Amino acid sequence: MFLESASTSRDLFAHEDFIDFGFMDFKRLSDGKTLTIENKFPFEVQASWVLLPVTDKVTGKTIDNPFKVSPAKAVIPANSKYEFAAKFMPYEPDSYFFQYA
Repeated sequence: MFLESASTSRDLFAHEDFIDFGFMDFKRLSDGKTLTIENKFPFEVQASWVLLPVTDKVTGKTIDNPFKVSPAKAVIPANSKYEFAAKFMPYEPDSYFFQYA
């Protein structure tokens, strides 16, 4: 049997499977949203966020990902939760952004 990605039956899971930053002005950094990761393992887990660079549709150049997560790395102790802060800054006007986990 397969478990959903946000299933609380998993040993390691994110409490949020969708975060909406709402409308954001071009090149304006959003307020932080909380991402909570729960570790049910009896040992610590190292978490690292990898946000891939994106291609600017106008210039064709590779630029930084519009999403930011901090801290970028953390150790989540056994049987505990850890909160990360996610922020968003759109790099082009009048566009909808999304990122799959």
